[in-house]
Amino acid sequence: MDQRAQHQHPSTASAPDKLDFILASVHDTGTEMKAKTDTLSININLLQEDYKKIKERVAGSEQALQDIRLQQADNTAKLR
Repeated sequence: MDQRAQHQHPSTASAPDKLDFILASVHDTGTEMKAKTDTLSININLLQEDYKKIKERVAGSEQALQDIRLQQADNTAKLR
């Protein structure tokens, strides 16, 4: 449960209650930001893994294309 909901609204609260409300709000915001940061870190790691796989596939495709070109050149030379 959101800790801010446990405190009365700051406009009707005493100074210590206002401070408690502010601290609870900051704590909740910090907790939310930590969770979002953790999620972003996970997503970045997944994207880096995907990028690495794509880069490897592109390199493999480029090699396969080069092999085909060499084979075509060899076949063309044999036909002459």
